[in-house]
Amino acid sequence: MTEDSKRRYDKIVWPRLQLGDDIQEVECRFVRKSGEVLDVLLNAHGERADGKPVRMLGGIVDIAARERAEEALRRSQRLEAMGQLTGGVAHDFNNLLMVITGAADRLGRTIQDEKVAGSLEMIATAVKRGKDLTSQLLSFARRQTFETAVLDLTEMLPKFEEMLKRSLRGDIEIRTRTDGGPCRVYVDQGELELALLNLGVNARDAMPDGGILALAIRRVELFGGADIDGLRGTFVALELADTGVGIPAETLAHVFDPFFTTK
Repeated sequence: MTEDSKRRYDKIVWPRLQLGDDIQEVECRFVRKSGEVLDVLLNAHGERADGKPVRMLGGIVDIAARERAEEALRRSQRLEAMGQLTGGVAHDFNNLLMVITGAADRLGRTIQDEKVAGSLEMIATAVKRGKDLTSQLLSFARRQTFETAVLDLTEMLPKFEEMLKRSLRGDIEIRTRTDGGPCRVYVDQGELELALLNLGVNARDAMPDGGILALAIRRVELFGGADIDGLRGTFVALELADTGVGIPAETLAHVFDPFFTTK
């Protein structure tokens, strides 16, 4: 314990335990062998026999770990509520788009005016974009079936590189690297390409004077470490890096929030 915690323990906690009282969630600070200070909550019970204290039973709770778990739960609940709302809105919006599409199709069959035909074509284009948007919303709400299949990323990457080049500027160099062998994953190819394309466009915006966008695919063996969520086995790592200005600290904390954007 730190000196302050030891004084509090000796003055308040230990006398109560000797009397057989219960101690609940008393804040203490412990120091690990590495020197790291650990904030904990102490829960303990003192036992007596023949009028004398004989032992103490108790445990400690890592405050930081509990706060992380509570924040993860709150975040999960927020995402679930947002997903339910998003799914409902997307379905209603999709129904409206179907009405617009049907009406535009009927008009297109009865009206031959070129100006009107051009306007109808604009409506059809807007409806298609709207359908793409609802598809993404339903994907977030987990109410859309993904077309998952086994995909070798080493075969996909060269084809995707060509598509990515058309979305970037000429002053941005794309570099790709693979292990050479197959890197197979079970994924929806369209969703994966959309995610990579969004990352590429963000990288482009972060390199106003040009730069390098690097994509790498490699096989990795994971051994259950806490920093990788306890995962074990053979996995595929897909890495993207650019030489841009980076993400500001105030934005970095929100990059995985649904629909968050600085655009």
